[in-house]
Amino acid sequence: MQSNKNFGRTLGLYTAISLVIGTVIGSGIFMRPAEMASLLGSPMLILLVWIIGGVLSLFVAMVLAEVGAMLPETGGQYFFMRKMYGEFWAYLYGWANFSVINTAGTAGIAFICSQYVEYFFKLPRFTTVTEHAVKLHLPFIGDILPLENIGVKLLTILLLIVLTAISYRSTKTGGFIQVLFTAAKVLAIVLLIGGLFFYKDGLIKNFTTNSTAIKPLGFALFAAIIAATNGALQAYDGWGTMVNVAGEIKNPQKISLKVCLLDCLVALQYTYW
Repeated sequence: MQSNKNFGRTLGLYTAISLVIGTVIGSGIFMRPAEMASLLGSPMLILLVWIIGGVLSLFVAMVLAEVGAMLPETGGQYFFMRKMYGEFWAYLYGWANFSVINTAGTAGIAFICSQYVEYFFKLPRFTTVTEHAVKLHLPFIGDILPLENIGVKLLTILLLIVLTAISYRSTKTGGFIQVLFTAAKVLAIVLLIGGLFFYKDGLIKNFTTNSTAIKPLGFALFAAIIAATNGALQAYDGWGTMVNVAGEIKNPQKISLKVCLLDCLVALQYTYW
């Protein structure tokens, strides 16, 4: 593995914090609650699932923060696996991240971002006939329409190219952009939560009344809790992003612990709100 001697430690505490918060408060918190509600149908069960996901994420985040402080090198979990388990497992993990985990995850987040942009700005798209003119069939997946929602897809590609170019050009500039995006997402959540208190048709009993249509029992309830917990874990995911740039963080031994504790607060605000 190439030495990270050319990487400057230019990222401070606030950038590291925004990196974790900006990743944890990602697409999941905006998309998953509705799915969890459709699975469980009970506000109390939804709250329980958020607590379970938060506790599990907290344990893993604390372990990762400790390891990151011990091995403050750029490379994140690949570097940890290389040190702990050897070249072979690190090689498999690195290629899995490169080919599927990070690439698909990043593309998915950018796509969801583009979908939200379309709520406010009308993006170009083809007619229904044109969208269905090109069809690709993938075994076990189904039909894919490459020309469907072309505006959303093109914006997704543009976002990926621009943000990748910014990060490649300068770590410091990329960190500044991350701080801005994090502030915007936190503001959106604050406005969303604050708006609930001014919505005249809202009722407190909605937070305690179970759904009359969704009542999973027995094994169906167990499966619903597992599926909802998976959604909660996906929403919490992001606490490990800081270790990927540990070699570029100033004083990582101290900052890792502070960011880990802040991640706990983020988990608590998920549960509270």
